[in-house]
Amino acid sequence: ATRRGDNVIPYDIEISWNGDINCDIDYIAIDDSLSDKIFNGSLNSRMDDLAVIFKNDSVTNYKIWDEPFPENLPIVEFLNSYLQNKLNENKVGERKPMAFHWFYYSPDRFLSETRLKSLFSDIYPIGKQIPRNTEPDYLIAFQSLMDNDYITKLRSDIQSANRFNIPFISVVQTHSWSTQNELGKWNWELREPNAYEIKLMVNLSVCYGAKGIHYYMFTNPSEGIFKGTGLLVGNNHSNPLPYMIDSAGYNRWEILKNLNHKLAKIGDDLMKLKWNGAYSINKKELPVQNYISKVESYKDFPSIKDGNADTYIQLGEFKNESDNFDYFYIVNRRKMRGEKWIIVDRKSVV
Repeated sequence: ATRRGDNVIPYDIEISWNGDINCDIDYIAIDDSLSDKIFNGSLNSRMDDLAVIFKNDSVTNYKIWDEPFPENLPIVEFLNSYLQNKLNENKVGERKPMAFHWFYYSPDRFLSETRLKSLFSDIYPIGKQIPRNTEPDYLIAFQSLMDNDYITKLRSDIQSANRFNIPFISVVQTHSWSTQNELGKWNWELREPNAYEIKLMVNLSVCYGAKGIHYYMFTNPSEGIFKGTGLLVGNNHSNPLPYMIDSAGYNRWEILKNLNHKLAKIGDDLMKLKWNGAYSINKKELPVQNYISKVESYKDFPSIKDGNADTYIQLGEFKNESDNFDYFYIVNRRKMRGEKWIIVDRKSVV
């Protein structure tokens, strides 16, 4: 491990050599030119100005860094500590810093090195290789993506957030993304998720204990070497226009607006709940047999029932520690409009 001041920075360092060698290693320094400049005060005056702006009580959160690389994690902690000290000097009090985790490293490492008090995690699973819902093999490809990528990362996030006793905020993909190479060709890396896919990712996030949803992205990138879609038609901040009908023909704006209104109604209750686990019914992970006896989905209700492998339903288990009641959040993962029936049988228990 390396040490800067009182902070141990946990890097796994290996030294390789050829032939015989006889030497002592006094210390190992890991440096990053950008971090080095910041550690030496390049942003101090800017941070001082921000501390003055934050005297406005309406400013409660601030963003430090978007998706820092591993070598940037200590500097995120430095900037947060510097700014918070300035806020204390100005008698402003504590504010809530944000940086956005991405799965270039574990959320545990991100939280231990940045010491942030919330976990905003970027999970953008829908790449260009994922078929659209009108294309062959969509169901298998999309549900495999949810099982093997999205849900795996959600579970990692909430487990880390619980270990550090902080809230997990899910940053949900709403965007497509393309970059332009040196020859002027556009390479699409993320395809645009349709409204129902976004709705599913939001509900799965709640199922895995998210205490907030952050949609990315709001604006519509269309300048320079990047372009894509967001929740707005363009980048006109003075007159923002909703991106109403998505490329799949669904009314994205209305669907997400209605979803947000529903979450707002149960939001106070959700904030009181502790996440105890979540389960994939298609993997025969039916939990808490004392409460739920079966979960089924149907191709054509009531005559044609799905097999276990096709019962794409996620069930989140929660506990309200104030009243000791158990709560469940059930998500139909086959979420295209009018696609499936779900039946959940619960036992009559107090």
